[in-house]
Amino acid sequence: MKDVPLPIVAQLIDHSQMTMTLRYTRFWGREIKAAAERFGTTIAERLGHSSVS
Repeated sequence: MKDVPLPIVAQLIDHSQMTMTLRYTRFWGREIKAAAERFGTTIAERLGHSSVS
């Protein structure tokens, strides 16, 4: 998720305040990244794409 701007991440996870997003990214950075990758893979599979670029 290092290439995704925090305002985009905040919108994706429905945070109205950037401070909440920052709070989670400090403590859960690796876990958030892994979850986002799994989420992206699932979406790609459901859309019929073989991989996420």
